[in-house]
Formats: sequence, structure tokens, C-alpha cells
Amino acid sequence: MAAPIGSLARGAMRGRRAGAACRRLLALIVVSTLAACGAGNGGGLGEDESQSGPRIAYDVRFEGPADSALTGELRAASAAAQETGRPPPSLAILRNRARGDVPRLESTLRSEGYYEGSVSFHIDEDPSPPTLATGVGMVDQALGSVGTHVVFDVAPGPQYRFLNRRIEVIGDPHGYVTPSFGKLGLQEGEPARADAVIAAESALLRNARVQGHAMARVGDRRSIIDPENRTMDIDLAIEPGRVFQFAMPVVYGQTTIDDDFLEQRTKIEPGRRYDPADVERAQQRLIDTNLFAAVRVIEGPEPDADGNWPVSFEVTERKPRTIGAGVGYVSDEGPNVRAFWEHRNIFGAAELLRIEAEVGQSVQEVKGQLRKPDIFMPDLDLLAGGSLGHEDTDAYESTSIQASLGVERHFNRRLSGTVGIAYRLADVTDEDNEEERFALLSLPAGLRYDRSDSLLDPSTGYRLVVEGTPYWDTLNTETQFFKSQLTGTRYFRVISDPRVVLAFRGIAGSIAGASINDIPADERFYAGGGGTVRGIPFQRAGPLEDGEPTGGRSLLAANAEARYRMVGNLEGVVFLDGGSAFETQTPEFGEGWRFGTGAGVRYISPVGPIRADVGVPIDRRKGIDDAWQLYISIGQAF
Repeated sequence: MAAPIGSLARGAMRGRRAGAACRRLLALIVVSTLAACGAGNGGGLGEDESQSGPRIAYDVRFEGPADSALTGELRAASAAAQETGRPPPSLAILRNRARGDVPRLESTLRSEGYYEGSVSFHIDEDPSPPTLATGVGMVDQALGSVGTHVVFDVAPGPQYRFLNRRIEVIGDPHGYVTPSFGKLGLQEGEPARADAVIAAESALLRNARVQGHAMARVGDRRSIIDPENRTMDIDLAIEPGRVFQFAMPVVYGQTTIDDDFLEQRTKIEPGRRYDPADVERAQQRLIDTNLFAAVRVIEGPEPDADGNWPVSFEVTERKPRTIGAGVGYVSDEGPNVRAFWEHRNIFGAAELLRIEAEVGQSVQEVKGQLRKPDIFMPDLDLLAGGSLGHEDTDAYESTSIQASLGVERHFNRRLSGTVGIAYRLADVTDEDNEEERFALLSLPAGLRYDRSDSLLDPSTGYRLVVEGTPYWDTLNTETQFFKSQLTGTRYFRVISDPRVVLAFRGIAGSIAGASINDIPADERFYAGGGGTVRGIPFQRAGPLEDGEPTGGRSLLAANAEARYRMVGNLEGVVFLDGGSAFETQTPEFGEGWRFGTGAGVRYISPVGPIRADVGVPIDRRKGIDDAWQLYISIGQAF
């Protein structure tokens, strides 16, 4: 027969029979477990380790539990196991360590649903145990020369499981609908772990707040165990209170930023039903402006005079200007230097002006872009840009000037799209030394979907970018073509510690509507080099004429990397790249593909990975491919 346990907050037990000593004991175990779950490891018995002299090297072993995961939890909870690198000066102090671990380990058993579990210990000594001189460190121990063993004898007993679960609504529900137990993580038959109960209580409170009950609070939690059937019943309680609507949001603490812009930026509509997710999104949208060093949310704690729920954001403004620079090196292109200046609030409403310059052996360019956020509606940005540049590569020499205007729409945190208009005037000399002038009017458009976990150093998730641009030559009206490209990347973290990441990328591109001779040489597709196929010289994975690249109307490339975090912020990489450009409009699989492989290192800095790769060609072509290529730059390869 089950024995009910009173509120865990009060720690009382309501026994039905005075003689049910076993059930009372189990009830007290449940109370102490759930009430103490989540608390950090406390200190053991006092240890006087100020003594000098030799110290006792030891290890910690667990005997009894067959579940390796449970053994891992016990080891993590054991202070003695965590302090093997601090050998004690005497067996008495070592026994104190082990003795202090016993209640911690028994609490861990209960938190995992083993409410009848017990732990004892003994110390085994080798006939001639080695000792460590004070201050020598852990050399002998690291080599396995440990003569003393702290052995914890663990008797877990049966694991209890959830049976009946109930949610009590206190007071007027005000339309509140309780969630399913599946959403709370309290499935019948699952192990009766204490952390699952506490997580369910947090989820219950979150569920009430999502339904607009801003002042919801949980009531007393009750548990009933049945030692005969090894089950636990859980009663949770929630007092939802009334439903609230948002008051006018307030952003304060800024000095140079337009108030109306910030209030609009939160996207919190006064009079709309309260939802904590709206508050979290508003905080993130303020952070995304890059104008603030900190954004703190202040809610309530009481409704305002109109009965609405007040939400405020206290912001700390950061300096709006940034200057930066970087250097890179590619063995067949030489060094390059990049610098930028940006102002993130140039007109007072988070307008971003960025000017960049690049100087290298083959490229010299200066460009600028102005981004004005939230024009006409939230999440719609105006983009205006211009550039002046010169390129001198083996395939062509180009001098051009361009201006563009467009908009970018952020549909959500993952998906964004752009559309615009651009005009580019260029003088291009191709590989045959034929000079032509082009005046290209274009309508660039694109979609980007990003589910990766990091912008600079992703380890999980994927990205997908689709781009399409129609071109018209206003000097030669018969020249029209459509250029499109699809790029996808995928990241897998196969091991967390040490971190091992597998990264893959695929690129496919095509130009339709014109012959290759009518397409400007600097608008054709090229492959080879650090951006596509490492180990193959820049632009030389594709059509060649007298050894010089001519470019193509299509592109296909694939990349694979294994990234291994060796130590600290240092990462090692091995890679395999393949691909080519093609004269045909459609890429050809297996025809003319070039492959490169190699290895590299990354230093993970606060501004992103600093990369150095060495690539070598597979099936090297005499007179075309170098023995190896070196690439140094900032950022992951993809």
C-alpha cells in the first residue's frame, strides 16, 4: 500500500500506520532528494592538509552499479574522485574524504530514482604503496603507480518509476489550460528522477506564462511512493492568476539613439496578450542592433494603473565606431591587406555605415554600404552600396565601378531574403587580350536560411543560400543572361570533448541565356584556390586555353573537413576538396574535376578562427599545378 508524503516545501510526511517504519524511511528519502536536487556538492569533513611530508597517491573505484551512466554520475558527485590530484598526507584524512562522500552519493542515487540505494566504502592498500613527495605533483599517479584505492560499495536497489501524475489548479483558472504530461516530461513508466520533477514544475510555470498569466506561481509539490510496486505518484500545483496584456514597453539608459526607433524595435504591441517569448525576442532584437553592451529585462512586479503588464528594457550603450584590419596570404596570389571602418548609429536610429578596403597582388578595391533598419515596417532594412575596384588575374583584368540599392527582409531569426537593383560599369580584358566595356544593369535577389549554432565557428546545423540575378548590358542590348548559384553547408559535432566536427559544403552554379564569349570574363564561374578547391591554383580547376583559365558557364564544387580541437584554442584540420568550372550551361559530374587535399590549423580567437591551410593537388598536372599551396586568412574555410 502506498504511503503519501506531504508537501516537499514543508518536509512533512503523513504516515498511515505507526508501524510502517520502512515506508517512513523511504518517504524521508524522497523528501530530502527532491528538496535538495540541484544543490552543489557541499564540503566534506574538515581536513588539515597543512602537514608537510610524503602524501598518499590514491584512486577511486565504484563497485556495484552495472549502469555506466550511473557510475559517471556518482563519480561526478564524489569529492574524493575530484581531488585525486591533491593527495592527502594521511589515511585518516583520506577516510574523511570518503566518509564525507557517502551522503552525497546516496543523494545522487535518490536523484536518479534509486530510493532504496545505499553506499559504504573501504580502503584497499597495496603491500608497498608508493608515496608522493610534497609538491612533486602527480607524476607517479599519472603513470598508474597508485597503491591506495578508495572503493565505494554501491547497492542501488530497484529504480522507481512514475505512475500517476496530477496537476491541481489553485483558485480561478481564468481560462488556463493545463499541458499534457508528455510536454512536461513526466511520462508514465519513466525513471522517477528528481530533476525530471523539478524540470516539469518549471515547464508548468512557463506554460502558464505563455498563456498570458504573467503572475502565475507554482504551489506545493507532493509525491507518493509505493515501495511494494516501486512507483512514484506526483502531484503538481499551479496558481495561474489572471491574464494580462502588455503595457507600452519602455527602453531606457540610451543617450544618442532615437526613442521611437527603440520602442518600435521591440515589436511589443500594447494591449496584446502577455507572452514571455515576446519579451525574449524583444531583448534579442535590441541586442542584434549591436548598439548595446548589455540589455536587461525588468518585468512587473505588479500591473500598472490600467491593469496591464509593464515590461522595461535597461540598456547600456556601447561605442558606435569600430576600426579593424586583417592580413592574409595565398601562395599563388601573394599577400593581401584588408581594413574597415564602421559607424553603427550614424544618423541616430541604428543606421550602419561600413567602408572597407582591400589591397593585394591581384585585387584592389574600396567599397561602402549603408544599412538602415526597420524602414516602413519592422525587420525590413534598406541597403545602399557602392564600390570601385581593379582585378588582375590570369583569366582577366577588370576595372569597374558599381552602385546598388535594395532591401533585406528578416522573416525570422533563421530566414532572410534580399532583392535590389545594381548598375556596374566595367572595362574587361580577357585571356585573349580583347578589351570590352560593359554597362550591366542587374536585379540581384537571394534567400538565406541558417540553422547553424555559430556565425564564425559553427559545429552543428546547416546553412542554405540561393542566389539569382538577371543581367542586361545597356551598351549591347542583345547581351542578356541569368546567373544563379546554390550553396549548402552542413556541420556535425561527432564528439564534444575533445570537440570533433565534420563539415561539408556543396556549390552549384549556372549562367543561362548567353554564349560564354558574350558573358563578361569577370562574371563567369571559376574554380580553384582557397574559395573552392584548395591545392589547385587560383581559377585553374576548369577550362584552360594555352594554360590560361577562360572561365565557364557553370560550376560544381564539394568540400569536406574534419576539425579536431587539439588543446585550448588550437584546432587541427584535414580536408578534401573537389570541383571544376565548365563551359556548358549545366555542370558535368565526373568530367574535368580536379581534387586537392591537405591539412591545416586554426587558432580560435575572439574575432573568429585564424586559419592556415596547406593544400596539395591530387593527380598533379605538369606545368599547371604547384607542388603545394599555402592559405592564411581569418575565418573557417566554410
